[in-house]
Amino acid sequence: MSQPEEAITDARVYAEALREALQKGKAQGATQKGLSESSGAHTSTVSRYLSGQLTAPETFVNELVSYLAALGVRLSASEVKQLHERRSAAQEKSLETAAQIAYWKEQVKQLQHAAKTGSRAEAALLQEAAEAKAELDVLVGDLAGALERARRAELERGAWHLATLQQRKRHEHTQRELASTQEAVELLLREIEVLRALLEEQVVFVEVEVYELRRQPGFANYIMEPFRARRSLEYRKVDTALKMLRMEFDSARQYYNLDNRKGTVQISEKIAELTGNKHWITVGKNVDHLTTIGSAIYASQEHGFAGTDNKPPMTPTIESVNSFVAGAETVLAQIKHLRQLTVL
Repeated sequence: MSQPEEAITDARVYAEALREALQKGKAQGATQKGLSESSGAHTSTVSRYLSGQLTAPETFVNELVSYLAALGVRLSASEVKQLHERRSAAQEKSLETAAQIAYWKEQVKQLQHAAKTGSRAEAALLQEAAEAKAELDVLVGDLAGALERARRAELERGAWHLATLQQRKRHEHTQRELASTQEAVELLLREIEVLRALLEEQVVFVEVEVYELRRQPGFANYIMEPFRARRSLEYRKVDTALKMLRMEFDSARQYYNLDNRKGTVQISEKIAELTGNKHWITVGKNVDHLTTIGSAIYASQEHGFAGTDNKPPMTPTIESVNSFVAGAETVLAQIKHLRQLTVL
């Protein structure tokens, strides 16, 4: 709410009078900080008093006079009176509830004092005192209502803050539970994978032992060699490269919503048709070719039973494995590049 020009003028005149009074003690070391410490008012409050943003009460004027007196600077009675007169004028016009209450309290006291001393007609004084008291009661009531509204607003804000805090805590608790559950599931899957590998190993060993007991070493060797091959570093390299290649190509197939029952080349031809990029056909042929080679590297070439006709899985050389992995990585990069072109 903006203040009337008259109220602003009175406030400025009052603030200027306070500053001038403080300035008189500057040579003796008077400062705003010292006045703040002496009066007990915060430094920011003192600053607002001296700038006219707030109307300084009667007690502040008295503290200012005492502060200057302690420094050896004594204001004359007329100077002190002038300060209080300007204070009273500023309080009367001020829109601050506290300032107006202070003003009317002072008026009531003055009127009551005047009535007691008989300086004015008793009836008139009592009437003015009653009017002043009524005005004061209204102001006090307004202030009480404002304080009650502020209290309720603070309670509502506190309740909202508490509800929000509780909701946030529940959300954080749920997130922690989900993370814990996910971690437990991942751990369980890893344990299952380990158990599956151990079980597969035990099955192979049992089968080998059975064939050895039956004195059929050819069959035992035929079973054992693929198992050993799958546990080799070369096999893992080929298997990993092939899985990544198939996974990336399958992602492209899913992106274009194509049937996975079709062959790799057919799928790539359909993607080329949808995108208008014939490079997909070449990529599809390369994926199909690498899939065939990867499967053949450890394929079993069986021509008979135990003995001379059984051939163990082909043992790849390091060069053939590295060549396969390099080829798979090249095709993988081609697929990613083509998918990026589609996104762009």
